Amino acid sequence: METMDILVMSYINESVEYIPLIVPTVLIPFTMLSVAISVVAAFIAGLFGIKLKTEGPKQLLEILLKPKVLLIALIVNILVYGGYKSYQYVHNLPSFEWVINKQHQPIPLAEVNYSELLSRTNKSQESNLLPKSFNSIKQQWKIKLPMGSFRTGALSGNSLFFGADDGYIHELSTKDGQTLRKFFIGTIVTPSPIVFNGYLFAGEGTHDTHHARIYKINLATGEHETRYSTKGHTEGQPVIGKYQGRTLLFAVAGSDGIHAIDPHTMKQVWHQTPGHMDAAVRVDHGIVYVGTGREKGDNQKHRSYAIAYEFMTGKEVWKHEIPASSWMEPAITSQYACFIMGEIYFETKLGGVNCYDKVTGEPQFSILNKSPVIGIPFVLDEDIIFSDLSGQVCRIDTSKRTKKWCFESKLSGKHMTSVSYDYETNILAYTTANKGIIFLNPSTGKLLHHYLPSVEEGQWEKTYASPISVESNWVTVDIEGNVRKLSLE
Repeated sequence: METMDILVMSYINESVEYIPLIVPTVLIPFTMLSVAISVVAAFIAGLFGIKLKTEGPKQLLEILLKPKVLLIALIVNILVYGGYKSYQYVHNLPSFEWVINKQHQPIPLAEVNYSELLSRTNKSQESNLLPKSFNSIKQQWKIKLPMGSFRTGALSGNSLFFGADDGYIHELSTKDGQTLRKFFIGTIVTPSPIVFNGYLFAGEGTHDTHHARIYKINLATGEHETRYSTKGHTEGQPVIGKYQGRTLLFAVAGSDGIHAIDPHTMKQVWHQTPGHMDAAVRVDHGIVYVGTGREKGDNQKHRSYAIAYEFMTGKEVWKHEIPASSWMEPAITSQYACFIMGEIYFETKLGGVNCYDKVTGEPQFSILNKSPVIGIPFVLDEDIIFSDLSGQVCRIDTSKRTKKWCFESKLSGKHMTSVSYDYETNILAYTTANKGIIFLNPSTGKLLHHYLPSVEEGQWEKTYASPISVESNWVTVDIEGNVRKLSLE
């Protein structure tokens, strides 16, 4: 019997008594070190035509182990490590303000009229009409940004605003997709921007960015007017909320929590840090609803929360722990505040929606899902529609507290997009990660059409951004920067 077999059997069966040979393995590292030093010493000596005596490696080792040499080696290692960490710190900072001021070239567009876009739509009154009938999808135009876009764009007036990986917010014409102008940020512009009172507000960065800002840009002049700084990353969409004549800008900043900002002065009104926040907020009747999630690389903390704050003061109204991260904003009905749950940075099958009484915070019901729910939920006629990581789209009947229907795309890959709704045509649109865009009947969840571009129209690239409804047409953007406008024919 081999030695390892004997050792294993001895461990399993204590009645078998063997005395294994003890191998002095502690000497192995020193042997390897000696051989390595010998090779290095011989090589260096050979470069100078010197032939080392047998005690040469020993003498070299003695030199290397001197306190002075060890101290110098320690200092060098600390400096190298410190230099690397310093590089990472600076690399993950947003662009320096002097760089932004130097690079940005304001272009006025005084004749363009912008409509307010305070946040993503939460409520849409469902049409009583059947979904618009159509036979095909036509690609009206397609343009390419210099680099890709992670999140969906923002529609305001006749302009589309896309934050891109090239550090710019690109303003495109809805008519033909041509670039009207672009605004330099410097850092990757991850979140969708918003428009309020003639100003463009946008965050920046990825999960590794720190000290990220919220930018306020004058749309009439194209100038950066001012910025608000956080200690985290501002990759969640900023939101404008109004209550009792007061207007506040809400921004989430990762581990730096939630910031309530005066949008006119860009000064802080209140600030809370209950956990990692990437989900944009929802504001309803003087209450600010937001969820938290588990940080990237967090293997110890397992706390995620659904939270409600007072609009004016930031005082906590209620707070509940939820089983998994809530990475997107909640959905607010007339009675419930419902928070999605599901992990992105950790492998898990847990997903679902937790609903609470939106005033008292009392838990009402939960709907479990077989895959993490990561799409932005929205309310349609008091029901909640969401998408999950597997590419499934579901509708929850909040009155019956059950799923009304689920559509399974049966496509491979991780699908990070959200469902969009067009109330004029009464159609749901869902961009898949790698296989085009799916159109659904919102009442039944039945497939109406699955569009995949032809070779002539250009290959469908990986997509993380949900589609935008533009006068009953649809605009998509992918991670390679392809922007398409599609019409129902």
